[in-house]
Amino acid sequence: MEENIEDNPLIVKENNSTNKKILVTILSVIGLGLCVAAVIVIILISQENYEKENETEEQINEFEYGLNIQELEDRTNSEHLGHFTLLKKESTEYNNLQDDDKKALKHLVKAASILEDIELRIDNIHNKEFRTFLEKEMNNDTTKHQANLTKILFDSQKGIFGRDSLKNNINLSSKYVKPLGIGVYPEDLTFQKFHDILTSMLNQGKTEEVDKITNQRSIVEWDGNKQYLKSTDYVIYFQEEFNEIAEELTKASKISTNTEFNKYLELQADALKTADPTLDAKADIKWATLQNTPLEFTITRENKYDFMTDSIDDNEVLFKLLNNNNIAHWGKDSLGIRVGIVNQEGTNLIINITKTLPTLIEELPSYDQYKSQINMDEVNKDLATVDVDLIILTGEIGAYRGKISLGDILPNIDKLSLSQGGKRRRVYHRQIRKTGSNKLSQKLTDILDQEQIKYYDPDAIHWFSITTEITQYLGPNVTNSSIKDYIDILDLCRTELIPFAFIDRMKELYTYNEEQINKFKVTNIVNSFLKEKPNKDQIVSTTHLLIINFFLEKGIINLTNGKIKIINFSEVANAAKDMLTQIITIELENNNTKAEEFYNKYSGWNNDMNTIADKLKKYDNELHYLIKNELADYLLKSMNE
Repeated sequence: MEENIEDNPLIVKENNSTNKKILVTILSVIGLGLCVAAVIVIILISQENYEKENETEEQINEFEYGLNIQELEDRTNSEHLGHFTLLKKESTEYNNLQDDDKKALKHLVKAASILEDIELRIDNIHNKEFRTFLEKEMNNDTTKHQANLTKILFDSQKGIFGRDSLKNNINLSSKYVKPLGIGVYPEDLTFQKFHDILTSMLNQGKTEEVDKITNQRSIVEWDGNKQYLKSTDYVIYFQEEFNEIAEELTKASKISTNTEFNKYLELQADALKTADPTLDAKADIKWATLQNTPLEFTITRENKYDFMTDSIDDNEVLFKLLNNNNIAHWGKDSLGIRVGIVNQEGTNLIINITKTLPTLIEELPSYDQYKSQINMDEVNKDLATVDVDLIILTGEIGAYRGKISLGDILPNIDKLSLSQGGKRRRVYHRQIRKTGSNKLSQKLTDILDQEQIKYYDPDAIHWFSITTEITQYLGPNVTNSSIKDYIDILDLCRTELIPFAFIDRMKELYTYNEEQINKFKVTNIVNSFLKEKPNKDQIVSTTHLLIINFFLEKGIINLTNGKIKIINFSEVANAAKDMLTQIITIELENNNTKAEEFYNKYSGWNNDMNTIADKLKKYDNELHYLIKNELADYLLKSMNE
């Protein structure tokens, strides 16, 4: 049947001009419609892209300053802002390195700089955007002063939220409230909601998911309509950045001069490329054996600020439910990187101090009357130990939040390597203990006898700390003591007295020379003085006050005209042993009355102490510290030239 052309105008016969005109008209209309539609689509796409491009811009513009200009100026002036100066490019330590180690350092420093952004995100979801906000504001004539000062504090505490040396919480943006968990949890997640979700998931048999949520390595996010949580291993979450770090470590491992160090770098690079804790364990086991290497590189993984995971301990039902399902819950890792040069002289001194301790343990007062808390096998264990000249500290380990690490003993107990036969390793930070206050000389002139200033040496604080780290568990185990109101004070007092009690003995064991002995005594006695009278709950300060008063009573020190003077160097050790004996006797007798009497007798505060305290307030008043990385900056710049 022939089709009716009039019924279907899209069918055209040859030489039919009318139909051609109709077709042209129809096609023109259709074409116009398509063009209009295309324009609309383009506009919509452009609008969507514009919104996406400006989404971060809008978020950045939401930030508000948390501190006004007056407070920022006060916190960043020379009185209240101290500096830790790490190695400079002209330093002897760097210039004495072999050329290949210098080349390797460039890649290690580059790796450290990459991790900075990772830890900013782990610490708080808004840190990176806030940094961008400040950098933009620093180019604005109206806001640049406030932005520059805020950026100084941001770089000091490495984030929006931190603490000053007086333990005041610092919030650099009033727009946000510090979340209960760090940036690895949703910022609107509460403790109760967290507990409820985990309980619900466990009751539904989702044990594998819960195990991932509660481990150290996961970034936790909402799943669905905030009914559940999901997690991603941080190696996967930050895959691009971790691969970049791994690449730098691989490059360094090919040129560094130490074979064992290079093996460690290769293992650490492998661990950064795959989300597998067993690879971290292999790297940790190797790292813990490193002793005689010219360079130091560490990725630190420690729980410092994760209160969300820690809150599980307060929920008895959830705690038991996790245990019944063989699920451990560890606080989330905060990450950092340390790069430095091993100082052999400092390392040897630390090793010598450590070796003397087993001998000293048996010389403690009343040693035969109790079982020591410390395992002698642990004391004798051959742990690798190094003293490091620092080049750069990034991430958590480089953040000043009321304090900064003088060193560490890693890995921590939650790490897999320790259950696989791996050991721990001690690393000490030379530049952190050697620099800081720019008013030390003035302070010593004002509070210390002029003839004894020469014996004040920040290194002596380090020697003291090394001893207390290992001796803190020496003495009777009084966990179930009836003197619980005083036991923490007495325990710490015992720990702090041991270095004084055995300092002369350590000279006999060839650890210290005569000058170092005098430096040890002067420096650590001076450092015991306080800026105010403590209450009993301030355990560390109370311990120092008890020791000062005991030394005053025994004629070891004298306070005259607001100055400290040691008047009997030779009796420091005997006085410390006397006090140590009294404390151990009280603990062994478990006598609360004697503990209280001891506390009351030696916790007094007099006018001379008050005078010294007022002076200390003038000098020890840094609120924040900023790290200066001159050599690291030079190495990074040279890579781009």
